[in-house]
Amino acid sequence: MDVALSSDGRLLATAELFGGVHLWDMQTKEALIVFEEFSGISHFVSFAQNDTVLISAGEDKTIRLWNLLTFELIQEIEIKQGISDMAIHPSGNLIASCSGEQYIKLWELK
Repeated sequence: MDVALSSDGRLLATAELFGGVHLWDMQTKEALIVFEEFSGISHFVSFAQNDTVLISAGEDKTIRLWNLLTFELIQEIEIKQGISDMAIHPSGNLIASCSGEQYIKLWELK
């Protein structure tokens, strides 16, 4: 499970133990949407590209990018191993990920 706050503090993303990712409005304390396209535990969420993109990853061996203006899935990256942690480059165009087996991989985003 993971949590991330948008840079302006208005949005909270939570990676859930049972696989979903929730996006919360911090003013109303209500869920805006639940992204459910997961199987397994979601380990990571992060905001990117001026908080217009949400990045998620976990045990289902897929990195997903969500457009937060339309709530649409904009990119899926299939990987060979589950991800235990990730970091987003400040540009929002590069992800560094690591797996439980000590592998580090760099991913360029479209």
